[in-house]
Amino acid sequence: ESASQPLNLVASSKAGTTAAASSGTLNAQAVAAKQAPAEPAKPTDAKSAFAQAKAAFTAGNFDEAGRLARELIQTYPKQALVPDAMMIVGDSDYRMKRYPESAQTYLKLAQTYGSAKQAPLAFAKLGDALVSMGQKTQACATFGEFSKRYPDADAALKTRIEKAQKGAGC
Repeated sequence: ESASQPLNLVASSKAGTTAAASSGTLNAQAVAAKQAPAEPAKPTDAKSAFAQAKAAFTAGNFDEAGRLARELIQTYPKQALVPDAMMIVGDSDYRMKRYPESAQTYLKLAQTYGSAKQAPLAFAKLGDALVSMGQKTQACATFGEFSKRYPDADAALKTRIEKAQKGAGC
């Protein structure tokens, strides 16, 4: 065979040089491994960034969802989607049993965006996180404060709070 011809791996292995064939395969695998799969396109606006974070959360990839939502918050701090992104951060941390982090996020959301539609739910979830952390006294105080802060919260959320209070033994 001339040097300009490609190496015929089948002929080489028939000739008893299987090492050449397997090393060729290993080399191909190594090259393929170095070519990382294409990253999803970086979002170009807050809406697409939120869609990516929400899709990751829905798929159960809570770590990725939290990371994407945090990026949105840092990149687009003035966007109306920030409270929604904060909810994804809190919910992702909660699902991964990072209760102190989720509690901090829910509290910050409720304090910073008190008039946002997510604020009452965030406050309720703050109570849930406190229960999960074993901080019953603080959880009961949070649930008690809910009706004062959010007297106009929807009935389903008020019922949720009542059940949470009973469940926590408040």
